[in-house]
Amino acid sequence: MFKTILMPVDLQHADKMEKAINACTLVAKAAHARVVAVGVTPEEPSPVAKNPAEYAEKLDEFAAEMAKSHGITVTPLALTSVDVSRELDKLL
Repeated sequence: MFKTILMPVDLQHADKMEKAINACTLVAKAAHARVVAVGVTPEEPSPVAKNPAEYAEKLDEFAAEMAKSHGITVTPLALTSVDVSRELDKLL
């Protein structure tokens, strides 16, 4: 059915993603699929991270915790954008 599931992640609101994570996990387990956790960050400091490298580290931690707690394969994909709202379609 599915081989890969793309899951958008907003690390600023990660504490409110429980329903999305559970739904994604159920589908991933049923289909024996991997999850790609995608997060997009601006180049300048944000409430989540001071720079894109720090954001990528935090997304890696998020993905590792999700994989461990739900028993699925989760690959992080951190993307950087000058203007997230204008460039998102080009990044993906």
